[in-house]
Amino acid sequence: MFVFDEFTAEQHYVQLVLPERTQAPAIFEVLQRNQTEFAKWLPWVLETKSAEDEAKFLMEARVRFAKYEALTLIILVDDQPVGSVDLHNIDTDFHTAEVGYWLDAHYQGQGIMTRAVQHLTEAAFVDLNLHKLSIQADAKNLNSIAVAERAGYTYEATLKEQIINQGEYRDEVIYSKINEV
Repeated sequence: MFVFDEFTAEQHYVQLVLPERTQAPAIFEVLQRNQTEFAKWLPWVLETKSAEDEAKFLMEARVRFAKYEALTLIILVDDQPVGSVDLHNIDTDFHTAEVGYWLDAHYQGQGIMTRAVQHLTEAAFVDLNLHKLSIQADAKNLNSIAVAERAGYTYEATLKEQIINQGEYRDEVIYSKINEV
């Protein structure tokens, strides 16, 4: 297992690791346990119908990493997969990327996701030489917005009826952070 980064949050040992096929059953279980809440913000959750679907996604994530298109990391808390943080839509011409994340409800509110986003942001700026990162969230997803703000991202805009989820058009907020180095 390749450990990208590690830290402690409250009493938990947290690792950010590259995805492995063997993690798929545990990740699928987390997605199923949180499906009602996650589906409000992440439409793809309803399309993940089995551990095999998740395994395919994890292997595709590794391919996208090899092509420098995305960097998906699994969040392990005390050695158990409980979430994900990623860079996607990496644009090597403009040195930009988007940040995405989700975390099992049991582990929310403990600073884990904020720290994970901060660690990924630092690596994106220092190791990947990216200039600007953005976080896009449903304007009603207050938990996601709070993570962006605590991780040091700045509000940029609200795009009216930009996204559709469960048949409803919704506003999307954009937060960003610029590499000041």
